[in-house]
Amino acid sequence: MSIILTIAALAGTWATTANALDAAPVAQGWDEPACDVDVAQLIEPAALLDSEQQPATQVIPAEPVATAVTVVKAAPVDAAAIVTAEDLLDVLESANKELVTLRAGIRIGTLKELQGDLQRRTGMVYYENRPALPEETVMPVRRFAVKFDELDNDGVVTKEDQTFVFTGRDLIERNDKQKFFSKRCVIKEGDTRDPLRIGEGPVPLPIGQKKADILQRFEVELWEPTRDLVWHVEGEQEQVEKSVAACKQLRLLPRPDAQMQGDIVEVRLWYKTNKAGEWLPRLAWTKNKAGDTTFVELYKLETNVEIDAGVMNVEKPEGNDWVVQEVGC
Repeated sequence: MSIILTIAALAGTWATTANALDAAPVAQGWDEPACDVDVAQLIEPAALLDSEQQPATQVIPAEPVATAVTVVKAAPVDAAAIVTAEDLLDVLESANKELVTLRAGIRIGTLKELQGDLQRRTGMVYYENRPALPEETVMPVRRFAVKFDELDNDGVVTKEDQTFVFTGRDLIERNDKQKFFSKRCVIKEGDTRDPLRIGEGPVPLPIGQKKADILQRFEVELWEPTRDLVWHVEGEQEQVEKSVAACKQLRLLPRPDAQMQGDIVEVRLWYKTNKAGEWLPRLAWTKNKAGDTTFVELYKLETNVEIDAGVMNVEKPEGNDWVVQEVGC
């Protein structure tokens, strides 16, 4: 699938991550949970969904040092050839193998069913999948960072300075505005399981997911792009419908025996090709048992571009005016 599935459940807890980290249920088979995370939604205002850029030459930072990587791309798959949900899952699994880095603008919104409160955060998301080099024996490294710089709380807009990073081992939050820092170990050294795999780890990320894993955990349908699309932001419905008109929409319903983080009962994902023919996530929407919904917008997507090594390296702050929480494995 795409980076869309790990950011939706995350979004519902980002506003109060400090509490979420303490209260999150322990995922089966893992000693320490990260937080109530399920990266399952990524989008941005409709007008920006069509703003695409050609992929640049790929350079992957392998810690602070950038490492050049060559990607052999398969022939693009035309949208007309995708007629079933399984067709799309095949295309996405193949496309994920060619995705080494992704950089995009992101807007995440949450709407509470009972209170009617709408909250949206805007920022940038970065994803890196650095394959193991021929001379290395380590596992491939998949990690991501999300940096928020603006919060819209029911129309009241304020500046933010909040960063979330998954390093491949630890989940880190740093909020410079609130002077809060947390670092929680997600996997022990030497553990070969994938913490970003849906159903295996506490930080499931829809990028790099396998078709078989998705079908095992979800009932999947391919829907028309605007079917049952109800946008929660006043005045944006028509604009969003235009932006997803060329997308493929996947609807995922958890199977009865699948345990979902965040009590998610429905996931909907929209994918679209860019000018280079790459299938990428554009929009995601999730609903939980309480009726709360989360939507994620991705815009100005760039693939296989150089990502500054500092983006993934969040330092522990110094000073007595910070609240610092660290939990090891």
